[in-house]
Amino acid sequence: MFSKKEKNRETYNYHLKQIKYLKDKLNEREEQDRGVKTLRKEFENYDNYLKIWDLVEGKKSKGGRWTWKEIARELFPDDFKEPDPFSDDETTHMPNPESAIKKVQKYFRKANTLSKKMGLIAQDGTT
Repeated sequence: MFSKKEKNRETYNYHLKQIKYLKDKLNEREEQDRGVKTLRKEFENYDNYLKIWDLVEGKKSKGGRWTWKEIARELFPDDFKEPDPFSDDETTHMPNPESAIKKVQKYFRKANTLSKKMGLIAQDGTT
């Protein structure tokens, strides 16, 4: 016959195992969801990744190179326009060139990562 203490310990261990199992399942599910969201976001910006990749790599192959600012101005011209001081529209886009430049650099890194994953360029950076 089991003592009350032993029975409580057995019940406690059983519930701990159930909690651990459920936590593991929840973490697994969150990880899967996070992967899908990340992948979806990557493909939403895929056209910008390709444009930036083409501008950087195309110019480099011709012996020159676009600056990050030039690429940002090309792809995000609204971030380089002067705001209209007489506009009554409160939702007017405020220009932010630094943000556009950082976005271009981030997109280029993502394009580089994707191209390595897809095998378009070797891991050492050669095409």
